[in-house]
Amino acid sequence: MDLHLDLTSDNKVFNCLTPQGNWYFHKFGKRNFPVSEINYPVLLKYLKSTNVDKILCDSFYGDSLLYSHINDLAEHCNDNNIEITITSHGSKIDTAVLDLLENTNTTIYLKLFGCFNSANLITKELDWQYVKDLLQQFKHKIIVEYNTFNENVDNINELIEFCYSNNNAIIFKKGNIFGDWKASIIDSKGEWLYDFSDPYYKEDIYNQYLNGKKLLQYKDNFVLNTTDLNRTTYGYNKLLPYLTNKKYKNILDYNIEHKFDVDIEIENTTYINYLGYKFSNRKIYETFNNCLSNDWSKELPNYVNLHNQNTDVKLYENQGNTYRSKNINVGFYNEVPNILYILNTDIKQLS
Repeated sequence: MDLHLDLTSDNKVFNCLTPQGNWYFHKFGKRNFPVSEINYPVLLKYLKSTNVDKILCDSFYGDSLLYSHINDLAEHCNDNNIEITITSHGSKIDTAVLDLLENTNTTIYLKLFGCFNSANLITKELDWQYVKDLLQQFKHKIIVEYNTFNENVDNINELIEFCYSNNNAIIFKKGNIFGDWKASIIDSKGEWLYDFSDPYYKEDIYNQYLNGKKLLQYKDNFVLNTTDLNRTTYGYNKLLPYLTNKKYKNILDYNIEHKFDVDIEIENTTYINYLGYKFSNRKIYETFNNCLSNDWSKELPNYVNLHNQNTDVKLYENQGNTYRSKNINVGFYNEVPNILYILNTDIKQLS
């Protein structure tokens, strides 16, 4: 069985393009979610009672390397022939923790949104020297996921050469995951800094595992268009709807009866979040975690009514996202069935 573990919501860096600072009704600053971690004795009990072959530690809000029992978990996996991959956003970890991890069969998956001069343009509080040391220490046991924008490709050749010299692999991703050509970059306090745009490239090498000479051959693949950092009119117009959003009651406190059933696909992977809740569907797991922030719940009853009316809001998607003179957030509308499933299901915690 594959297991997806969300170990902690603690994080030493901030990235507004992750759930830390981004959701359908939130763009400005760090979201208000509980900071905690999964109880290790309870987790260990579960692992010992379950036939787990592979574990991915990928924290929803946090950095998995900050989990206080990360060495204990890695050693358990090492002793029981469980493949483990630990995702990090570059939070600085004590060298003693890293040294112990290095002696286990652990792979680190490092998510970067910049390197060298661009290291802190999106991911704030990132120590680039620490990242370089990490790449040098773990060598072939570390995979870099590099999320590309036009404004952060200037040093990619340098990154490729550095990773090649240390036998690190790179997987390039399109940084703008929201399907728009502009991504507004905002710090943890809610200040809009500038907008990033899609990159230019010669060959589509996205989502490929690249290392060694195969990695080196793509040194000049990305073409830098400009290094100017500007706030754009387009970005301003996209951010306007979020200016009036206010914190509200926790969405999990709602008591709503719905008029339609929600079918959920049972996946082969089990997902456990940092509060110990267990899920068999990734989308439900992600929606539940987003429900832990109380910054977007006020509109839920209105959207439930739209669902009960069988409203096809996609008809209005290209008309300013309006329906009967009201703003419609199509993404949130599509989340409502998942929210109602969560509100009407007894989701179990590990014990």
